[in-house]
Amino acid sequence: MRNLRTAWKNLRYKMKYRRAYKIKPTLLESGSNIKLIQSGSILGGENIRLRANTNLVSIGGAILLGNSVFFNRNCNLVCREKITVGNSVSFGHNVCVIDHDHVFGWNGISPTEYRTGEIVIEEGCWIGANVVILRGTHIGAFSVIGAGCVVKGKIPPHSLVTGSRDLKIKEIIQK
Repeated sequence: MRNLRTAWKNLRYKMKYRRAYKIKPTLLESGSNIKLIQSGSILGGENIRLRANTNLVSIGGAILLGNSVFFNRNCNLVCREKITVGNSVSFGHNVCVIDHDHVFGWNGISPTEYRTGEIVIEEGCWIGANVVILRGTHIGAFSVIGAGCVVKGKIPPHSLVTGSRDLKIKEIIQK
């Protein structure tokens, strides 16, 4: 029954998004959504599995997924530029991968302006539960990102990343 639901859902996405949607998921659990907005695209390999409530959203950008990518429950990938995920990458529960953020300043945030930066997660990585991956991040092959980390920047291949729980507060300076 699960395979039939996945096939039906996948067929609906293919019909809705046509050329911009080229992946072959083997699992699309209930509540999982794929949205392509403003000419966004999602391209990928085979054996891509999305557990319940996982969202892949491309807003004018491109999400590129390798083979055998696994998203556990409640993962979110939101793309305005480009997010690349290599082969055999596993995401834990509640992972957020976002390649953009709002422009902000003394008067608050701009609802329409964004800063973007490509995100690359190379092959064989394991992304732990509750990880947030921010714009401009490159995670090298076969790295492990520990639960609860907020990641930005370059992570070398074969790295284990764990996070400090120190809270840092800075004042926003008026220009």
